[in-house]
Amino acid sequence: MAIHIQSFTINHFPSLMIAMSKPDYLAIKEHSPTKPVVIFVPPRRQCRLTIDDLLAHCAADEKPDLFLNIELEDLQPHLDHINDKGLVETLKHDIGYYHEALDKQDKCFVQRLFESGAIQVLVASKVSCYSFASAFFWLIIFDRIRLGVYLWPAIWSLSWAFNSMRAKNIGTLTTL
Repeated sequence: MAIHIQSFTINHFPSLMIAMSKPDYLAIKEHSPTKPVVIFVPPRRQCRLTIDDLLAHCAADEKPDLFLNIELEDLQPHLDHINDKGLVETLKHDIGYYHEALDKQDKCFVQRLFESGAIQVLVASKVSCYSFASAFFWLIIFDRIRLGVYLWPAIWSLSWAFNSMRAKNIGTLTTL
């Protein structure tokens, strides 16, 4: 197992999340171009913003469907059953999201797509790590680590990631 930690000195939270997206995209391209990747972000609102940033980086590289592992025609019948229209749009580019506000049917559908390999990249809220239990090759955690009260949750997240990967005998951990 390899661990890569990249620190940032940006205090403004939205700017920090934007700054983390490019190294995130490059890490996926370099270390896991075809294998499953999970990205944990702090709030659930950040899931969609992170996906938008990833898709923008793909478009800038002139590869808008870089993470697409399945033909859109094969995926379309399944997309008709998803209630969240934003999720449908991201799944068309092979990036899904998973957070606590998704309804149960959408959560099950996204998890099945990820486990089957149809989705390569899954962006999930940090809180959803309690309910998400799928194997992955590469894990990226967007988080702030501060001294004091916020140190324990960040360490717990890393501990959860290590235990999950050790139990499944897979992967690499990257924290951005």
